[in-house]
Amino acid sequence: MERIRLYDDEDGCVDVTAPDMAAGGQFPVSASVTRRYTLPERSGAGAPVAEFFVTVHGPVDPDRGQVVDPLALDRLVQDRAVLPLSKGSEARSHGVATGERLARDIWSRLKGALPAGRLRQIRLMQTPDRWFEYAG
Repeated sequence: MERIRLYDDEDGCVDVTAPDMAAGGQFPVSASVTRRYTLPERSGAGAPVAEFFVTVHGPVDPDRGQVVDPLALDRLVQDRAVLPLSKGSEARSHGVATGERLARDIWSRLKGALPAGRLRQIRLMQTPDRWFEYAG
């Protein structure tokens, strides 16, 4: 077995891979946490512009059993990405807001600001057939 994915709910999961496990250990020493967010339409037309997924990787705190506090991560993403991008941003105000540009913009807004772990990936999904990944 190389990977196990555990879903917290419909908005989040944790991936543990073989390298994340301590030799012979029962508990992972590191893991990746992925959370889902939605960018609403700025015009208020109702339909979301895109969903995006933030993946954070890091050591698992043995006391809390978490890489990052999901509530702290949710607040950070809302404050630094969802709310500013919903109101308008450079990514949307300078020409066409491409998926690639939005993914890079979200990355730059979150990089270095995480409460724990390190930013591993942003995946922006505009439709099930059209998505962009950015990993700095």
